[in-house]
Amino acid sequence: MWTGCDILQAIARNGGLVHFSKIRWQRSASAAGLAFGAPSCRTVSARRVFSTAKRAKRGRGESGGTTSSRSSAAVGAAAAATPPTQAQLRTLFMHSAVPMVGFGIMDNFVMISAGDLIDNTLGVKFGLATLTAAACGQVVSDVCGVCFGGTVEAIATRMGLPAPDLTLRQRGLRACKLAATSGAASGVVVGCILGMATLLFMDTTHAEREKKQREMDTLFATILDDGHNIVGAAKCSLFFVDEEEGELWTKVATDNDGEIKTGKLITIPITTGIVGEVVRTKRLLNVADTSKNTNYYKGVDLAMKTTTRNMLAVPVMSRSDEKGDGKVIAVIEMMNKPEGFDENDEKLVGMLAAHVGAFMGQVSEGRAGRHEYGEAVPLRRLPTPKN
Repeated sequence: MWTGCDILQAIARNGGLVHFSKIRWQRSASAAGLAFGAPSCRTVSARRVFSTAKRAKRGRGESGGTTSSRSSAAVGAAAAATPPTQAQLRTLFMHSAVPMVGFGIMDNFVMISAGDLIDNTLGVKFGLATLTAAACGQVVSDVCGVCFGGTVEAIATRMGLPAPDLTLRQRGLRACKLAATSGAASGVVVGCILGMATLLFMDTTHAEREKKQREMDTLFATILDDGHNIVGAAKCSLFFVDEEEGELWTKVATDNDGEIKTGKLITIPITTGIVGEVVRTKRLLNVADTSKNTNYYKGVDLAMKTTTRNMLAVPVMSRSDEKGDGKVIAVIEMMNKPEGFDENDEKLVGMLAAHVGAFMGQVSEGRAGRHEYGEAVPLRRLPTPKN
């Protein structure tokens, strides 16, 4: 006699392919379970048996799948819930910081060096702003970062830094992300500061001085080429005032034939000659005969190998200060006009001086690039010529 359990086991062993047209079930008198009995018992179709088996199988599958899923979720939750230790976070911080130190050093060093080179060459030649040169240097630095980034990373790897022992789930935690980001940012800051050390060995004001020198050369050339022609003078000169050194200086002048003489820088004491008198009084001087003027100083003629017979000296004033009193920052001298200088000449040279003062408005008063023209010839050290 087969019990219901025997039937179900047979169905399971045969993959659910046991076929019965009709099975008659009867309840045993004893509590042993179901058994095959007489036809008078309650009839149950095979469809009901198979349905019961499928439900049992599906129940076992769902129960097993649910258990497996719950087990995996429990393992994942346990792994995600495991926070990194302080030692692991420190290791991750250093592992992220060290390569970025190298990147920061390379970035700032290349940018500063390339920017300074561009500023001192193309910047001076074409009058580029310092920020433009710095932007060009940044472009060079970025290109170097792309080309040599792998080299920096390889050097950092060869240093043998310990790698953080973290799982992928741990690396995704907020604490690990914060440690990695802060380490990289700190490394870049330290590297950029170290890269700026190159500024200690550079002349950071050289390019600016070169640009000012070019501006002053332009001013010299304009005045000396055309200045003396506006009044019909044979020669002219432009003296700048250096109050800090107590000197008047000039680089070039035109000779008796109207040709420009460049020579060395010439300096004289600020109180010497007709130029010194103009600086002191802040007024122009029209000297018809220099041999009869007690303020005339022959030292400049001796140095330039020229002769001055008459002179018109006009002060170049700076912009007025708060008290309304401007300072004399330069003196324009027109010399050797055959018929002498008149009032019209004074007005013309006065207009020229005003334009020169406006041009020099951006130049520091009293300095005007005096030390950018090389070694000076201090005439005060020469024997004072007799008037």
